[in-house]
Amino acid sequence: MNFRVDAFTQFALSTTDDEFGTVNDVYFDSVGNWKVRYIIADTRPWFFGGKVILSPDSVERMEIDAQLLHLSATKEEIKDSPKPDEKEPISRTHEERILSHYGLPYYWTAPGGMAQSAHTLIRL
Repeated sequence: MNFRVDAFTQFALSTTDDEFGTVNDVYFDSVGNWKVRYIIADTRPWFFGGKVILSPDSVERMEIDAQLLHLSATKEEIKDSPKPDEKEPISRTHEERILSHYGLPYYWTAPGGMAQSAHTLIRL
């Protein structure tokens, strides 16, 4: 199924314990198959500080008609997650903090993962 990025940015977020926030932006990996690497969520007015970074690996399911992403994280985990620096690309060090926070493996160390030198993220 084809899906427009601008439609995706209207989706609300549902955690294991609450519903809050909306998708604000998406970061794609520009090397290889343009895989979505991170979702930027706007959590205002639920949390002071506003935006957070989510891994698409934390998405359990997506309800297209309801425009809702169901996440495997709790509201508190998301609240305490690393924040995006919207003026800078996401560095490998920042990725390590994000994935470690959510207890997710580093995708670049998996079989067929990306080499560190090939790493480029594009924000759309």
